[in-house]
Amino acid sequence: PVPSYNWTRKGGDLPLGSVLSSYNRILTIPSVQPSDTGDYVCKAENNRVSIQGTIALSIQAKPSFTIPLQSQFIAKGHDLQWECEAFGIPDVDYIWLRNSKKITLETMDEADRARYEITDSVLTIKSVEEKDQAMYQCTATNQLGSTYSSAQLTVLELAPSFIKKPLESEKYASEGTNATIVCNPEASPRPNFVWRKDGLVLGM
Repeated sequence: PVPSYNWTRKGGDLPLGSVLSSYNRILTIPSVQPSDTGDYVCKAENNRVSIQGTIALSIQAKPSFTIPLQSQFIAKGHDLQWECEAFGIPDVDYIWLRNSKKITLETMDEADRARYEITDSVLTIKSVEEKDQAMYQCTATNQLGSTYSSAQLTVLELAPSFIKKPLESEKYASEGTNATIVCNPEASPRPNFVWRKDGLVLGM
């Protein structure tokens, strides 16, 4: 007699949207996802015999970032630990770049080799210097392709200071004319400015 067919999945239900066709002999899983990985069992039976076979389904996925690279602002001399993380099947490998050039210890001078450390998805820069300021890229790669995430490292080299460009202690103006007061301290990056008169914030 013609057998009947039945599909099951070990340890769970068939994926949502699964389609059975050709008298249930064919199982189609549309738009497969990594969560669809598993063992699928096809059982065929009639009134004389029952047999079954198991198929192991493995899903591969190109890398996609779960933790993209985030821009960093860090004071000169401090340590930076920078992380990016991507998911992919098979597992991904990471490459770090600075201004689109691969970061390798072999191409660095001895001083920088002691400051830079790469451990998979984590880049560590010890005692950050002004020359470390750049655009960085984290690239994640597996057999199916590559993806990258970019972010800027800004080194805060100088706190606001009036030493070189002091604010005028006094300003004289004639009644009815415009009075211009310049506030231009040294700072990196550019600071936010707040003006006060007699202790009260102006423009509020």
